[in-house]
Amino acid sequence: MKALLIYFICSSLLFSDGSSLLDNSVPVFTGVTLGNKNVDPSYFKGKVTLINFWSLGCRPCLQEMPFLAQLDTVFPDSAFQILSIAPHSRERLAAYNSDLPSRYSGFRKACGAKMIKYDVLPECEVTIRSPTDDDEHLTLSHDSDEISKLFNVDMYPTTFVVDKSGTIRYFHSGYPMGSSDSLYKLQLMKEIESLCK
Repeated sequence: MKALLIYFICSSLLFSDGSSLLDNSVPVFTGVTLGNKNVDPSYFKGKVTLINFWSLGCRPCLQEMPFLAQLDTVFPDSAFQILSIAPHSRERLAAYNSDLPSRYSGFRKACGAKMIKYDVLPECEVTIRSPTDDDEHLTLSHDSDEISKLFNVDMYPTTFVVDKSGTIRYFHSGYPMGSSDSLYKLQLMKEIESLCK
């Protein structure tokens, strides 16, 4: 029993999650979205920002996306924005979020997912090729996770809500599948609404 308790204490010290960032400023990082918008510390000033970490091939991530698209229309652009960050290259994400024929856009369509209209930030510019990459295989592996590490992301999807001054006020890891998602959606909407006032 004592060994088990020591294991859990050590595990909690070794594996931090995003909740440790609550009430702290957004970690500093830079990048350029697929829509060519610069992301730097000034991106998080003056608007409430929902940051959503997701990954290609993550079923809960794909299930959450219609809700995020809905949120993007509920709150005014002048007060709210969504930044979607994925551990993939610009090339893979641009192909995924396109109607041009590719393995990635074909995958998105086969999953029933729509194109993402809010800001999408790739974690890197360069695609890491797998030995199995060819015209017949679709690689969904991560190209980089440098930004994810700054936020202690250990699973996808992971969501943060940042207030207008750039301070993280909300954290949630995972997405409840099925009918249990209504409580999560309501809680997230209330959080955003309170910060937009």
